[in-house]
Amino acid sequence: MMEKLYPQDDFEKFIIDDENKGLLKNNNKLFSGIRETFSDEIGYYGRDKFCNGVPHGIYFSNRLNDNKISRSIHIYIYGEDRFCFTFSNLDCNISIYNLSYQNDILIDDFYCKNGNKGYNAKFSELFSKDDLDYNKLLVENQDIIDEYFEIQYDIYSIGTFIDVSRDKAQYTKVMNAYLVSMDMQKYLGKTIPDTFMEKFVWQEEQIGKTINEDQLSTDVQFIGGVTVAYHDITQVIVAVITVMNVNSQEIVDQAIYTEDRINMHIPDVFGFNETIWAIKAFEKLTIKPQLIFCDGHGIEHPKNMGFATFLGIQLDIPTIGCAKKRLVGYYKKEDLGDKRADRIELIFDQKVVGKALRTKENSNPIYVSLGHKVSLQTSIDWVLKTTQSTRLPFVLEKAIEIARQQMPEQFRIDFMNDEPNEYGIIK
Repeated sequence: MMEKLYPQDDFEKFIIDDENKGLLKNNNKLFSGIRETFSDEIGYYGRDKFCNGVPHGIYFSNRLNDNKISRSIHIYIYGEDRFCFTFSNLDCNISIYNLSYQNDILIDDFYCKNGNKGYNAKFSELFSKDDLDYNKLLVENQDIIDEYFEIQYDIYSIGTFIDVSRDKAQYTKVMNAYLVSMDMQKYLGKTIPDTFMEKFVWQEEQIGKTINEDQLSTDVQFIGGVTVAYHDITQVIVAVITVMNVNSQEIVDQAIYTEDRINMHIPDVFGFNETIWAIKAFEKLTIKPQLIFCDGHGIEHPKNMGFATFLGIQLDIPTIGCAKKRLVGYYKKEDLGDKRADRIELIFDQKVVGKALRTKENSNPIYVSLGHKVSLQTSIDWVLKTTQSTRLPFVLEKAIEIARQQMPEQFRIDFMNDEPNEYGIIK
């Protein structure tokens, strides 16, 4: 197994006990940065982030053997596994979405097998904003913490403690608050807002706000293309939005927003992050588009809340998801024709969430998904109208081109092997 380290400046400082074993070191110093591990012999590639020797950030793993792939990306916070998204085609096409604490306190946990959704957990407990006031929650539920300490040595795990409790929902929230707060005290010496969970709560609040019917002007003059590029090693994001005049086919406006010291981000999966950055670029525009093509997914997403849908809801503008790769949508590739405009439905949770669309003859399809305020049929019509000479809509291709100029190296995962990639990462 070979290893390569990419040191990064610490912008987070952890309190580390010198006697703490198992911390990653480099030249006898606690390591902060990204570690790559790979072995072509066993078909493995790994990429994980550390802060002061502690896993803190993304962990990506790719296993490839006889054209069978298994790809997972996790978020570790203070050394604990908080989120995972996985794809595997070892036996069938299966995606797993897991929001938890160390896979023990299950908050949101389900899988999708060939487009059919199922649940790994016996329950799924979604949080509200009030549930993230950890100090208040712990004070008001001290009896649950006391109960846990009384029987902790008699139970198999915290998950078991919650399972046999009288109120699984409340016990889940209290034990999550307790363990996360303890981690903060251990590594930071204080408790701070759980901004990671705040974004998931925000995501849940948007579900149900999506409009899948046409609320698009009959006289669209300006269309936009937006992309967000990210690199985990440089910890920089670049959001680019371009605006094109439909009649003249000319780019009439563009805006760029950059930010550094970015952590805890999974491209495409965490549409809430990309939306925040894209809005900051949008606010710089002089000419506002009436329709936006997004380099990402709409409802073709584990929570039906990809970048295109999230952005459309926040801006209250019609949006269309246009991606070169899928997240969860299932279709049989052999059933898609080779001619331009050939298409086939993408299925997730037994529902149509988009279509695989051939915009150029004998080239890979793109994946068009419902964003917001545009029907799927109208989305397809607009994509075909704007791809006379390009694979993606021209205005979106221009945004991607500018982002590439700003950030030649990017980090984006191809979970389902739709595009040429190296170890599952599109270069």
